[in-house]
Amino acid sequence: MEKSIAEKIASDLEKISRALENIPAQGFMRQLLIIYLKEKTGLGKGKIEAVLDGISEFTKEFQKEFRESEEE
Repeated sequence: MEKSIAEKIASDLEKISRALENIPAQGFMRQLLIIYLKEKTGLGKGKIEAVLDGISEFTKEFQKEFRESEEE
């Protein structure tokens, strides 16, 4: 049986979420990532940090929603 569109989207978002978990939340690797993105994009450090923090929050919220929907 083929997955529904909603199931495909949920599966894809879960894959994205897993990939984003590999982005370090703090420390040396985060600083290297910020420097790299700053050089590649020309964006300021504060904007890059805001985006990384937003990605982290999105991942947490998505995982929470996903767990709650599985419990129902």
